[in-house]
Amino acid sequence: MRGFIIVGLSWMGTTVQAQVFNLETAPTKTNGKGTFVRYLGTPEFQKTKSAFVAHVTFPPGAMVPEHRDFTEEFLYIIKGSGKIWINDQEYE
Repeated sequence: MRGFIIVGLSWMGTTVQAQVFNLETAPTKTNGKGTFVRYLGTPEFQKTKSAFVAHVTFPPGAMVPEHRDFTEEFLYIIKGSGKIWINDQEYE
């Protein structure tokens, strides 16, 4: 897979300088159960302050435990399907 993401965020009066990330060299973590997270824009890896941008690969049937995030999170499903709950409302 070859891809690039450009991240330039402006949120609440703060601007993060635009950055270019290569999916092939992005910091990656796995849970050992087939889930891979390539970090493209996160406070931990790229010094963003209010966003989480990652390319995540889940195996069929995978679940993410209920949690709350301190950053804005955007989900874009490229292949397959999923369900998400926000404030007790289910979206598919």
